[in-house]
Amino acid sequence: MKILFLFLFLLSISCATFAEAEKYPLPSPEEVKAATTSIKGIFSNEYKNQKSSEERKALSAKLLEQAADASNSPAMVCALIAEAVKIAGQAGDVETAVEASRLLTERFEGENLCPERYKILKSVEASKAKLAPESYAVLAEEYLKFADECIASEDFDDALQLAKDAALISKKAKNTGLASNANEKKGDVEDAIRAFKELSPAIDKLKTAPDDPSANFAVGKYKCLIKGDWNEGLKMLLKSSNSEYKTAAELDLAAKDSLSILKAADKWWELAESVKDKFQSAGIKSRASELYQKILPELSGIEKV
Repeated sequence: MKILFLFLFLLSISCATFAEAEKYPLPSPEEVKAATTSIKGIFSNEYKNQKSSEERKALSAKLLEQAADASNSPAMVCALIAEAVKIAGQAGDVETAVEASRLLTERFEGENLCPERYKILKSVEASKAKLAPESYAVLAEEYLKFADECIASEDFDDALQLAKDAALISKKAKNTGLASNANEKKGDVEDAIRAFKELSPAIDKLKTAPDDPSANFAVGKYKCLIKGDWNEGLKMLLKSSNSEYKTAAELDLAAKDSLSILKAADKWWELAESVKDKFQSAGIKSRASELYQKILPELSGIEKV
């Protein structure tokens, strides 16, 4: 099981297609419109030669490659992404549309970002081009990843909708495993909603008693396992009323060299195996996997095994 979770963690890192860049607010429609006019002028020959799906895919990929260039203006990047998505939708190119939606979140910020990203995914889903089951599977997986991000940002309504979308798309993908994952994601959202509602008394308690062990345990666990904010969550778990979580947090915060990091990772994994709640167990294992990945190149012999 440790190898499986480590593989999944490494896979999540490899899926980051574009390098991190400074984030900008979404540009105005007028700015995007002007940039779009420029794009169509620069790539006029490619636009004229869109006679087949392969040619559309090639143009979409070329536009997205330009969008990933951090030297372009925010308006130009936004317009390039929009054009790449439109053409990808015409070609039924789900993979390029998914990459475009990820690039949008890496380059821009703001309250309208999630709706824009959702529109990208829905537009390619509604493509008139016939999508293969494998393409529907890619789209369903992206909905599930998007749902996780919404859970972390406490956007539970959107997370639930994305889980439902994934469940519907997984049927078109003819993928029972994805369908099962989508149903589990719905349960994850419901668990997160419950946890958030139960958190209010603990948050109120910390306002008057910041060192209260029970309140720190509740809020610290929520920050780590649901929000993914381990930096703040670990500090709160240090004051926890739960000795197992407290010990794991102490080891984690004190870990500096490979052996101490390994010890912390092993403790988290041991704790995860004893937790009955699948959602919480998965969150703990993700932390253990992160620590294992950090030190894997430094280990040798039986420790590496």
